[in-house]
Amino acid sequence: HHVSSRAPPRHASPAPHLGSLLASGLVGRRARVPSGMSGLMFQPGQHLSMRRRVSAGEDRRADVVADLGSMLVVRAHGARGGEDRRSSGDAGADFGALLAVPAHGSPMALRAALDGVPLGASSARGRAMAVLLAGSGVWGDEASQEELVPVPPTFAPPAALLRLSCREPAALPYLGRRGFAPSAMGRGPQVSIIRDKISNSRSGSCSSEVFDEIVSAASAAFESESPQRCSDAVSLFCMALMKAALGAIRSPSVASAVAMLLALLRSPREECRRAALDAAARELDGVQLLRAVLRGMGGADPCRHWQAVSNSLVALHLILSCCGKAPTERLRNAGGVPLVLEVWRLGGHNADVAQECCAVTLLLSHSASKQAAAAGAAECALASWQRFGHDASRGTLMQGVAETTLLCLPHLNERPPSLPRLTVESLRVLQAVGPAPAVIWLLKALARLAVEPKLAPELNAHGVADLMLGILSDERWGQEVVLRRLAAEAFARPLAIVSGSSASKSAPAVAFAGKGADLPQALPSAEEALEAEASAKEPGVAPTIAAAACASALHRRLVAWRSRLSVGAGAAAAAFGEDSGAPPPLRFDADFESGSLGPVTRIGPREYEISLVSDTAGGGDYVQWFCFRARDMQQDELYTFHLGNLIKPGSLFEEGCQPVMFSRKRRDALGTGWTREGSDVAYYPYHDLGRRHCISFDIRFPHDDDEVFLSHAPPYTYTDHLSLLARWCPDERRRSLPPTRGGRELTAVKLGDPAAPQQAWLVARAHPGETHASWVMHGALEFLCGGGEEAERCLQGLRWVLVPMLNPDGVASGRTRTNLDGIDLNRHHHDDCAPETRGLRVLMQEEVKTGEPLAFVDIHSHSRRRGVFAIANGADGDPLVASMAARSPLLDAAGTSRAEVKAKDEGVGRVAASRLGFQYSVTLEASLCARHAAAGNHHLSLEDLLEVGRAVVLGIADLVRKPGIAEDDEVVVVADAPSATPRMKAS
Repeated sequence: HHVSSRAPPRHASPAPHLGSLLASGLVGRRARVPSGMSGLMFQPGQHLSMRRRVSAGEDRRADVVADLGSMLVVRAHGARGGEDRRSSGDAGADFGALLAVPAHGSPMALRAALDGVPLGASSARGRAMAVLLAGSGVWGDEASQEELVPVPPTFAPPAALLRLSCREPAALPYLGRRGFAPSAMGRGPQVSIIRDKISNSRSGSCSSEVFDEIVSAASAAFESESPQRCSDAVSLFCMALMKAALGAIRSPSVASAVAMLLALLRSPREECRRAALDAAARELDGVQLLRAVLRGMGGADPCRHWQAVSNSLVALHLILSCCGKAPTERLRNAGGVPLVLEVWRLGGHNADVAQECCAVTLLLSHSASKQAAAAGAAECALASWQRFGHDASRGTLMQGVAETTLLCLPHLNERPPSLPRLTVESLRVLQAVGPAPAVIWLLKALARLAVEPKLAPELNAHGVADLMLGILSDERWGQEVVLRRLAAEAFARPLAIVSGSSASKSAPAVAFAGKGADLPQALPSAEEALEAEASAKEPGVAPTIAAAACASALHRRLVAWRSRLSVGAGAAAAAFGEDSGAPPPLRFDADFESGSLGPVTRIGPREYEISLVSDTAGGGDYVQWFCFRARDMQQDELYTFHLGNLIKPGSLFEEGCQPVMFSRKRRDALGTGWTREGSDVAYYPYHDLGRRHCISFDIRFPHDDDEVFLSHAPPYTYTDHLSLLARWCPDERRRSLPPTRGGRELTAVKLGDPAAPQQAWLVARAHPGETHASWVMHGALEFLCGGGEEAERCLQGLRWVLVPMLNPDGVASGRTRTNLDGIDLNRHHHDDCAPETRGLRVLMQEEVKTGEPLAFVDIHSHSRRRGVFAIANGADGDPLVASMAARSPLLDAAGTSRAEVKAKDEGVGRVAASRLGFQYSVTLEASLCARHAAAGNHHLSLEDLLEVGRAVVLGIADLVRKPGIAEDDEVVVVADAPSATPRMKAS
């Protein structure tokens, strides 16, 4: 055998019909030819040549013309010499015949196929044709269709009955098996006759001849492209399988029938494919199919047998993955998992069989992982992993075995000892070739193992840290944020465990002022920030950092962190002591309203480690918001900050987002307000044995000795809230709720027509660290109160109740998620744990008694997801979400999360509102950082957030129906989109 790079002969090109039949993606993949073919790799354009001299004057060869993954389509040629050549009148002629051989078979299979090519039949045009009949080839020539010579059945192909020919398909009559005598149009045997024959058979009595008839019927159905005939053919197979005799199961006929079943399930025509899948989902007994496999489907020939097994599993995989939950649940409940695992144990030496067994096991085990583990799924996965883990062409199999092992891991008595080694070795193999899903699953396995302290030395000994750095430096993998996150976890946790990393207690602290009691308003006001953005010379919308730059930044931060761990914080601090000539340290504080800052440690000349504070004393459940002031900086020098102690495993800072900065001197000189700043931004595991995360970034300050604020997002303080109410809402529009524990006023604003039958509610800032929620509410309230035709029409026929800041205590004190009692308000709308939600619920109960509750929108911000999107109670909120999204492209309607309401969700605002009778009740999440991809992936500007607020109001108003309109009529749009509406000024 050898791979020839020469151009194929003209007659060796595949027929057009071959391309049309295999258009579903079977052709063009790089072939895998295991040991039987000496490990050769084939691609379209390369041709396997094999010459065999059968007898004097005869020469036969085969060229590979298509790769179908588990089988190769070859064109066999037979050239006649000597007297035979002269007598035929075709001196030197090649008789091209398309055949198929299993890619995992031995060279004997190809040789047997060549021996089956007859040399006696030729046409006047010197060309013969071949028909491959689903595992039992037949050969005939154009002049004599009745004398069909069988080709030895050496395989069972995974594709359909393929008419592989040198001619256009329309020019060729159908060649059936002797006895059926189908018409020239390829109608095949009558389905009703076959069905009656099966129905009248006893259990265990269906012979191979019945399956031959099913093959012919399926072939005709495939070529007719009739959905009904495809469905009927599948039904015939399902019926016959239930009554198949043992001899029939072990015959080539069943192998051919299974191949035909798979061909119909993969039909190039969507309607036929759907009809076949529906019929199979409805009628195929998966248990019976698996039992047939275990009883020796296809017979003693190993090539045919394992190809039939692979085809059966692929067909089962397609049915379970494409036909909803019913077939999966039915097979699982009937004991399908142990049967699949038994097939896996018997056929695990075959990579295709192992891969399909793994895929079917995963489909059956996602809600029954304990059952799968008890049946031995992990052992099967590890055996295949051990066997094929070094094969770079088996990435999909590696993905499946890793996923299966992780699924079973919680239910095993002990972790498999070989798991770390197998994961690292496979990842090294796939690092260069992928595919990405396989790399991600192997990284998931490594990240899972990295949390075990006992495994840290072993993982470090395997060189996991350097392997992760290599993955991050590869531009293919650096584009995937999930992959970067997993690589960072697998890198950092073992190192943190071995080094015993904790906060750098031995390094000297810098000047740091805690919070004072008066909480002065030192931050720029909301109106000042809006005016600065509106007057900025540069656009207010800043692009996020590119993925390649994020990967490079993460790589750099991890290398630097490992270096600091090896040196130690105390030694690093000694390098810039008082006698080292280091620059003076920065001064930090958060002694102002909404400020949040923990202890600060200097770990380099211009490098600082900052520990963020938790909402609850002694706890660490809520750590996210930061807002602090720095002084005594030097202009244009590079300063590095590491903000640690965060608990969330992911953040938008790892996706190219940046923190915001406000410079007092820059504002005075240029009028510039909050801007997105920071380079080499990265988010990765840091302290507490890798369980706490860190945001690292570099900053260059624009002025010497400036007053600079750094924050997670543009702040919106309680003072800003009071200013907004004073500006737009006179006392008669306000309704005071019971005061908070901190004595701050909690206000509801009532707008619109008091006599209107329907009411809409907007609530914001239950979580104080989610400042973008207040900016959205600012836009909504300003729009409703600012006058103008659009606003007036929104106020007519609808009562509005707005609660702009539900948690003023948390906002003023700089908390992330809770009130002063450490209570998350958005988990207690249904009880009396918090005075804020208790007062809100009482008011809502009063109001819903006086009118129809139409819409409730609870406005929040999100730290881990881009865009502005909704979370709804199932599909109940879809009309409202669509109406709001129609008003602004910044709302990502496609990104709506339709959460299933569970018992633990009863205290969530949207759920509690739906219990009070609101027709539409949603949570609106405005990202703390960036727009969604369809809106440009830029950072969200303040004007963006105001526009979202206006869109929320208009979207709700669009749902209000004019009097006299029936429920079945269309929704009336009451105002035009406000995309160009300028901000209103208070009168």
